[in-house]
Amino acid sequence: MNRRSVTVASFFLLMSLVVTACGGRGNRSPLADAGLDQDINRTVAVTLDGSASSDRDGDTLSYTWTQTYGPDVTGGAMLSGPTQSFTAPNQVSTVMFELEVSDGTSSSTDNVQINIFEEAMATLFVDGDSGNHDSGDGSRDAPFASISAALSAIGSSPLDIYVMSHTQSYDETAATLNVPTGTSLYGGYDAGWVRDVTTNKTWVSGHHQALTLMDVDEPAWVSGFDIYAADSTAPSDDIWGLFANRGTATLYIEDNLIDAGDVAAGAAETAGSSYAVLLIGLDSAEIRDNNMSAGNGGDGAEGTDGENASEGDRGNNANGRSPGVGGTDLGSGHSGGSGGKGGLPSVIIFIGDGANGESGEGPLGGTGGKDAYDQCLLWSEVDIFGERRCKHRKAEDGGHGGGGSTGLSGLGGNSFGNVSSGFVPSNGRDGQRGGHGSGGGGGRGGDGVGAIFVYYSGGGGGSGGQGGEGGHGGAGGTGGGASIGLWLEDVTVSRIEMNTITAGNGGAGGSGGEAGGGGRGGAGGAGQITDIDALGLAADTGGDGGYGGNGGNGGNGGGGGGGLSYGVMVGPNLAPEITGNTITGGIGGMGGTGAWGFCRFSPLFPTDPSRPHYSGDGGASYAVYDADIDDGITPVLLNNSLVEGLGGGVPDDSDGCPGPSGETNF
Repeated sequence: MNRRSVTVASFFLLMSLVVTACGGRGNRSPLADAGLDQDINRTVAVTLDGSASSDRDGDTLSYTWTQTYGPDVTGGAMLSGPTQSFTAPNQVSTVMFELEVSDGTSSSTDNVQINIFEEAMATLFVDGDSGNHDSGDGSRDAPFASISAALSAIGSSPLDIYVMSHTQSYDETAATLNVPTGTSLYGGYDAGWVRDVTTNKTWVSGHHQALTLMDVDEPAWVSGFDIYAADSTAPSDDIWGLFANRGTATLYIEDNLIDAGDVAAGAAETAGSSYAVLLIGLDSAEIRDNNMSAGNGGDGAEGTDGENASEGDRGNNANGRSPGVGGTDLGSGHSGGSGGKGGLPSVIIFIGDGANGESGEGPLGGTGGKDAYDQCLLWSEVDIFGERRCKHRKAEDGGHGGGGSTGLSGLGGNSFGNVSSGFVPSNGRDGQRGGHGSGGGGGRGGDGVGAIFVYYSGGGGGSGGQGGEGGHGGAGGTGGGASIGLWLEDVTVSRIEMNTITAGNGGAGGSGGEAGGGGRGGAGGAGQITDIDALGLAADTGGDGGYGGNGGNGGNGGGGGGGLSYGVMVGPNLAPEITGNTITGGIGGMGGTGAWGFCRFSPLFPTDPSRPHYSGDGGASYAVYDADIDDGITPVLLNNSLVEGLGGGVPDDSDGCPGPSGETNF
């Protein structure tokens, strides 16, 4: 045997001895078994069970549990033993553990996933990539393809919706997603239904009124979404990313990006506003770790111009001894007075006095003609007595009616609008109508004259002209819409923590309409002219009616106030806790111009806030605004970064005030 053969034989002998010493085979690694994945409710006890792990060599095993994902449930410690328990976190999430099993020489690992739901037996699942509307039933194995389909599948019993992040956005632009009482929405799931609300939020392209929750009478969550509310299609539409109205339970808004679009271009009589989150009438709200931003508010509309008024009717002419009938009742101007009746002498009374004319109606009505005055219309060369005298005289004319007063211009809108189930724009007021012109007075009737068996009737007086109508006032311009990051109205208790909240720009106020002109007063009617006989005897001519006064011009419409821009708006009697947020106001809207562009009372001081404004003020801008600082209740602010915006401006020829601005108004 050569040396090589001896060496090989020695090797195999040595290996045989080693195998014999180890029981005839090498050590085999244990098999780790962390148990089945679990679906459990929040805050319940969870048991980790690795007792199904084994070792084929029968070795004694050691067990080590290490949390690898999700909210910390171990306090950072590793757990040991084949079984362990912990309390599930009070949030919908995913918790993962790795089990390592060792026999002292070698080890193996296995993982277990704990899916923590709000209510594990009341779930619907949505997967935009593999879900199907027709064959899906909302289970994890057969999910729906859209959130709207899942909402439609909810019957009388509340179900919560869990949404897998899509390779693209969920297109929910067709209609508002209306969430029923008792339903929560949770996004941020990957293909393995592992939840990550930090880097894997679920993207939803929503309607311009994206998400609405009515009657939150059971606790509800909206969490883990990127919600983009579309721009509106009409300038009168409000926009919101999330709107909740009424409820006796708490609404939780957590770990979302909520971005509201812009109100459509153009002008509206009621301009739309943009809200990232709009909450009204809730008992409680918790708003944490969101990024909320509002779009731009809509523009107010210009006021319409006032109509020019109608002219007054002409007074009626007298006819013979009869007077002209007093000013007409047609139209709105004040009526003129009737003329006086002409005198009629008898065979005994040689002079019959004509009647006085009636005064015109209205505050400055013309006076009626009275006694005749010595105005000779025709002179005789010589009368039958050899005297040169008047053949006849004219009775007194009626007085003219006074003009109507100019209507007051409408006041401009303010910087703040009103709080009433959302923002109410501050509209400019309509200009007043001008005063109607007063009617003219009627002319006096002429005196009758005669001798025995020969006499003549006096001419009737003409009636007064009707006053002209007052011009119509211009309509006020409407206020601009608002931009609000977070609107809290009648929310009894609320906590706003660790959010980034940003407002856009308020909309511009509309200009006021121009006033209509007053109508011209009607002319007076003519008195009756009497004939002259061969004897030189003649009755007096009736007096003419006075003309009616012109109607006053209407007032100009006031300009609308600019829309406001608030990061957070806090309604009356509320004291929300606002902690650790970054809140930024935008730019208030431009105030609308009054039709004349200046203050009639004080044009030398166009920005004096103590006097009336006829143009609208610029919109206000604050990071946090308290709608009622006189109630003694204010928001509680702690460790926030507040960035004030810029108050809205006013046009150069405007008498309105620029909008105020600041970090807060309290």
